[in-house]
Amino acid sequence: MLRTGDHDGALAVSDRLLSDFNLTPQSLLFAGEVHFARANFARSEKIARNCVKEFPHDPSGPILGCRALLALGKLGEARDLALETAKKDIAGEHHLDILVTVLAGCMEPDAAYPLCKKAVEKDPYNVAAHRRLALICRLTGRLAEAAQAADVALKFNAHDYEMVGLRSAVQTATPDNNHIAALETLLAAGCANALGGARVAYALAKEHEELGNSRRAFGFLQAGARFKRQTIRYDVSADLRAMQIVSELFTADKVAHSNAGFDSGEPIFILGLPRTGSTLIERILSSHSEVYAAGELQHFSAAMMQEIRKLGQISDRLELVQKSIEIDHTEVGRAYIERGRPFSGHTPRFTDKQPMNFHSIGVIHLSLPNAKIIHVRRTPLDACYAIYKFLFNEAYAWSYDLDEIAQYYIGYRRLMDHWRVILPQRIIDVDYEDIVGDLENESKKLLALLGLEWEPACLDFHENRAAAMTGSAAQVRQKIYSSSVGRWRDYEEQLKPLADKLEVAGIDPYSP
Repeated sequence: MLRTGDHDGALAVSDRLLSDFNLTPQSLLFAGEVHFARANFARSEKIARNCVKEFPHDPSGPILGCRALLALGKLGEARDLALETAKKDIAGEHHLDILVTVLAGCMEPDAAYPLCKKAVEKDPYNVAAHRRLALICRLTGRLAEAAQAADVALKFNAHDYEMVGLRSAVQTATPDNNHIAALETLLAAGCANALGGARVAYALAKEHEELGNSRRAFGFLQAGARFKRQTIRYDVSADLRAMQIVSELFTADKVAHSNAGFDSGEPIFILGLPRTGSTLIERILSSHSEVYAAGELQHFSAAMMQEIRKLGQISDRLELVQKSIEIDHTEVGRAYIERGRPFSGHTPRFTDKQPMNFHSIGVIHLSLPNAKIIHVRRTPLDACYAIYKFLFNEAYAWSYDLDEIAQYYIGYRRLMDHWRVILPQRIIDVDYEDIVGDLENESKKLLALLGLEWEPACLDFHENRAAAMTGSAAQVRQKIYSSSVGRWRDYEEQLKPLADKLEVAGIDPYSP
């Protein structure tokens, strides 16, 4: 019943198990899973605590507790419980999967690595163990080991499309070491689903580009984007309308006559569009002794939604945008800072690299008037191409069609222009091309604007061993490189329709 989505039926079974039979770890775990599936995470966490109390030596309770705490947004508690549980002998596949997922979600993939390594050594024929190891190695920068683990998983199942994509992502294709033939054979034979086809096609596009076969690369990229777009229900006009309403609501008068907000200078927001260099900026800053990289946090939107719900039921997304100016912004700022504990707080500053926070710059300003806001820019055609060529997991539904990318980019630029007009001197614009062209001087300028003293370690960001929880996990392990600057020139003909749309909107496609 639970697996088929009959949550009411599963709940009835669970209630009977708990009332008519002796308690067991399995019955409690099942009850917790049922309530988790019904999004009653607080009840699930309570059951987990009861399981720990009744059966202190069984891993079911803490494993369920980790998962429920993570879903509740209690990241500090989830992390502490997960780290403590990781010290125990966790043998079950289900338990191990959850624990590794929680550790990764709590920015502790290095703690998950020995668990994954041990599982592979214990059972070399366990495909799931090799998959877990590949995923964790990618996050922790063990790229060669990630590729090796993916290779083993693919020997068991050549149609493991996630491993196909990961293997290409963590390696640079060369004439002597690539997977072109195998990938083309796999794609020609037909993939089991559209997402599988997308993963294979994107892998082919990446490897062909690295081998200098730009025309073939773009052809596979188009095929992969079409596959992915089939899996998404999306209307770009809704996003454009939301951005327009934000700019209409947040006027200079509204942001000038606000309450004081929450007094904290800890946050450094790094925002803009994805794939424009925000991870590079994060790694440079977090290599400073006074800055902690908190990753792509969902905390600000969660804190904002918490306050919006206090105003009553929200009927749609546009009403949500309208309510965002009416809320208690001081409380939003306070809740945001508290949600970041205990990850933040052990250094004077922390970075929040959630790109889509550009929608909420007005609310950020009202809620955290002392926070710093860095907007990372990139040459429009390079930015749009970098977005188009990347297969995201669940985010950025507009990124798989060049026309939709053009429309979204125009909306984004107009909203950023609006923020600069009503919040002069509030936003620090950083151009990716400038950082790549003169890393030391541009980094020094940025640190000065943030009120931080210069530290040479910022130039060695590629040696930063912190986990990279983004699509740039492989790139940030390398020294700075300029090969992606001007990459649009390899696809000038294919990107011409997009460039034309930007020019009609008054945007120069060829300069930041």
